[in-house]
Amino acid sequence: AGVEPPPKRPAREQKPSGARCECCGLGFSGPKQLAEHEGGKRHAAAAALAALPVAPPLLVECRQAEMSEPSLRAAFGPFGEVRQVTLLGPPGGDGAPGGKERPWRATVQFSQSSAAARALGPTALYVTGDADGVKRRVYVSAD
Repeated sequence: AGVEPPPKRPAREQKPSGARCECCGLGFSGPKQLAEHEGGKRHAAAAALAALPVAPPLLVECRQAEMSEPSLRAAFGPFGEVRQVTLLGPPGGDGAPGGKERPWRATVQFSQSSAAARALGPTALYVTGDADGVKRRVYVSAD
């Protein structure tokens, strides 16, 4: 008979105990890391979003699989109220060079600019696929 591998240990949730960027909703281990974050492009974009009176739509791209409105609402809901999700069509619509499919794209618009800023803050976001339940990384930008 085969040998069973040892069970995987559950990943420990990281809880930063230091400084926090309220604009981006991110925690850091100390003031030095917070200062580095605040000097970065992603924080500058999130701060600019947070200052707007109306939240603009964020562009979301997934390079691995198609996205759906319910999966996007579930992934982005923790940042704040999602006002609208717009799917931008199937991949490869215009015959991308090299036969490669284009990423699946959508826009997500929040009710508040501060929620859009928090969604833009993290560098890694994941959307769970409806058909297979697999988490796939998505890329979020403000333009």
